[in-house]
Amino acid sequence: LDSQLAEIQVFGPGGEFRRTLGREGEGPGEFRQPTNLFWTDDGRIAVQQSFPARVVYLDPQDGTPAGDWQLGRDDPDAGGFAFLRYARHRGGTFAIAAMAARFDQESGQMSENAFLAIVDQDGGERARLGEVASERSLAGFTIDELADHDPSERGLWDVGPHGRVYTVPRYDAYHVDVFGPDGELAASFARAHEARLRTEQEKDEKRESMSMNINGIEPEITWKLQDRAAAIDRIRVLDDGTIWVLDSHGRDAWDDEGRMTFGVFAPDGRLVRDVTLAAPLAGAGNRLVLLDDGRVMMIKGLDSISINVTAGDGGDEVAPVDNLGDELLELIMFEIER
Repeated sequence: LDSQLAEIQVFGPGGEFRRTLGREGEGPGEFRQPTNLFWTDDGRIAVQQSFPARVVYLDPQDGTPAGDWQLGRDDPDAGGFAFLRYARHRGGTFAIAAMAARFDQESGQMSENAFLAIVDQDGGERARLGEVASERSLAGFTIDELADHDPSERGLWDVGPHGRVYTVPRYDAYHVDVFGPDGELAASFARAHEARLRTEQEKDEKRESMSMNINGIEPEITWKLQDRAAAIDRIRVLDDGTIWVLDSHGRDAWDDEGRMTFGVFAPDGRLVRDVTLAAPLAGAGNRLVLLDDGRVMMIKGLDSISINVTAGDGGDEVAPVDNLGDELLELIMFEIER
């Protein structure tokens, strides 16, 4: 998925270019600034557009439009606006992470509601798995990492091969909740964990990571930061049903040694083993992506690349800058050897 050209580029197994699908626009089969690409169980390609929050379906062979839906389009009284943060369709379950927001010009208040939900293929909500509501003023507001922990953030949830949804409900605990396709809590599992202490530089980077400007007004943001990192960094469920959890110490040896450690759990939540992936390249500046089928993709030189990257691993998007220069984004596929 090329977010800048607003098209899907199709390549053969040997890397040869074959065709493009979709195009920029607002009509059937068209989209603007797409942020995610995934397959539906019935074989269609789905393209996620974050704002306006929309999913566009295409035929994977020729790009023929195969339907679309827009979040909140059928609720004219909802007001405000919605962002589609991430969508995942697997094992018959379609889950979305989204945010609905309203701004009251008179009071200068912004209301936000981030949520994780199971929807049908037309976007109709079937079950809400969690939500975090907040009120923010133009004068200023507080962000509390502990109280405002958002399980719908990308990387903190995944859909398994049998349609179960796995979420991380707390900042300060190594704990995973498992929801069935019906949205009911089916299981939970946990592990003792002392989270990594954060440096002052890390805290400063967090404080500088967010700023707002609404009609020329910049609210003062007060941060309530934790001394320790979040217990779980991200979660990934593979095709064999195993759950791979990267905790706060999982990247300790990544930058210098190219080593990343996961806790691996059986489908029933039993801890099976800890696995350390040792990549051939040192990790600093690179990102490692664990794929559904158990292979690993390395995004080389990500820190210096000046384009948006969405790798489907639960990581954050990389904000574009002006100078692309001569840097070339390189994707390297690895098989895991034991």
